Amino acid sequence: MTEVNADFIFVAKIVKHADPSRVPDFLAWLASRRASGARVIVDYTDNKLPAPGAVGDMYRRMMPHVDAFTTGSTYLSEYLEKETSKPVFIVDEPCEFDYSRPTATPGFENGLWFGHPSNLKYVFDWLPHLGPKGPGFVLRLVTDLRALSRQKIPANFQIGKIHGVFEPYSRENLIEIASKSDFVLLPSSTKDSDKAGASANRLVSSIALGLPAVATPIRSYSEIGFFSTLMDGKKFEDICEDLNHLRENMELAQATIKLRFDRSTIKTRWISVFESL
Repeated sequence: MTEVNADFIFVAKIVKHADPSRVPDFLAWLASRRASGARVIVDYTDNKLPAPGAVGDMYRRMMPHVDAFTTGSTYLSEYLEKETSKPVFIVDEPCEFDYSRPTATPGFENGLWFGHPSNLKYVFDWLPHLGPKGPGFVLRLVTDLRALSRQKIPANFQIGKIHGVFEPYSRENLIEIASKSDFVLLPSSTKDSDKAGASANRLVSSIALGLPAVATPIRSYSEIGFFSTLMDGKKFEDICEDLNHLRENMELAQATIKLRFDRSTIKTRWISVFESL
């Protein structure tokens, strides 16, 4: 591998498509860099350490070569602290969007979901609970359509009274669709140790875009609040009542998250991480 003269080696997300034949060379390279005085930091965004398969194996084999971990959630920080004696730092992801004026018109006709296609499982798990007795709505799902095509999911679908339409992801397109949406749907899982440890990024983005959210209460979302809890047996009319209340308090929600997820705040946090090692 390429020789570099660096004080820190930062390892970002390891994906399942990584070539396993390169792992021994990569680990040897990390060892040589540490021997030369570099510190290795792993940004741990998904709970893959206990997972079977190539990605989990890669994290496990890398552990002896790591000096510290960074992560975006309390859930993952607490997990890592049980698994290793290496320092673990929580560093939030910055808000990706400018703050939009909250919509003043109450309505539930246009829903929004955004994310990677791998998370669509949770959308399709929850829509049948929302569709049969609710008034129905259009759900626009903004995602990577190329990755979506590999899952052979149709561009449009109907579940109960809910009509789903997939839209191509770009930052600009998401902002445009959000401006015409009434709420955001953020289903996940508190039982899946991978998803339960997700950061608050999508809830923060929803609040910044001025939209109330109905979401699974994963740990990072619950620490912020300002969302309607998506749970078994909850009636759609109760969710609508929650969303109306959230819409009325959206400016308070935006003010609450603004400082914590500001880029300058997070830059300062990263500097403190590097200075502490």
